[in-house]
Amino acid sequence: MSNKLLTERNILVPMRDGVALAVDIIRPAGGHRGPAILNFNPYHKDGRGGRTSVESVHRHFAARGYAAVTADLRGLGSSGGTSPGLFAPGEGQDGHDLVEWIAAQPWCDGNVGMWGVSYPGITALSTAATRPPHLKAIVPIHATSDLHRGVVSLGGTASGFWMRADWGPRMVAYNLMPPQWQDSDGRWARTWAEHLEGNPPWLAAFVHHPGFDEFWRSRVADMSRIECPTFNICGWRDLYTDCTPRDFAAIHAPKRLLMGPWKHEFPDTGKEAPAAGLADMERWFDRWLMGTQNGIEHEPPVNLYIQG
Repeated sequence: MSNKLLTERNILVPMRDGVALAVDIIRPAGGHRGPAILNFNPYHKDGRGGRTSVESVHRHFAARGYAAVTADLRGLGSSGGTSPGLFAPGEGQDGHDLVEWIAAQPWCDGNVGMWGVSYPGITALSTAATRPPHLKAIVPIHATSDLHRGVVSLGGTASGFWMRADWGPRMVAYNLMPPQWQDSDGRWARTWAEHLEGNPPWLAAFVHHPGFDEFWRSRVADMSRIECPTFNICGWRDLYTDCTPRDFAAIHAPKRLLMGPWKHEFPDTGKEAPAAGLADMERWFDRWLMGTQNGIEHEPPVNLYIQG
């Protein structure tokens, strides 16, 4: 395999309804064919959601024989269509279509994984619940299948500051931004106009749906449907401390749980007792996507940090 990496930007992938989602791909050059991993997120693959927080991980995996794909959610970033709202039920179906498109590419051997911290970890869970045939493993980090329990109503208490004064307003700004990949034929301007015309302000959901109504019920992913090996990672000081063990318990596929003393961050960068999250993720994908017999499935499935 060549040590050179090939980077492709803003490839348009058609969904089953014809809407095209934009993806970036980093993969080994020279005709190499191997497994792939996907990060599917709302934070603009050409900005914070790709170039600054995902690309270093993807270059790590691409140098080890993986094709690494980052995709913008429908109606956001450089993807076409309009957003149906935060954590929309259709995100799992779009993730399903992306996985199957990736598996069919000549540079992929048909084995696809998903991973992500926070929102893209949530899309990994919701996609896995749709059972794409070629999704072989996922690593959701600081994620939940139930956004009302995990975000909107923490322990029955409205998480007002996080949703209404922090993440919610930030996502209003993100969703108003133009695509940061601005092509010469002007697709970016047409895409931006489509977003501005059709996207609802995500912040409104927390005002209009304070209780666990149909809006939130439709956004709960059924963890019992997940068939692919799942490696859940979370921190005791994260929002999803309660939800992650519940999700882990409901999954009936090969699984692993790592809980450490971290906030909403990658385990490797934790201020207290950092863990080798990237190395563990690599072992998980090597086992289930590459078939490497590294024995990870025979190790204790639960690894907990005990305070004090």
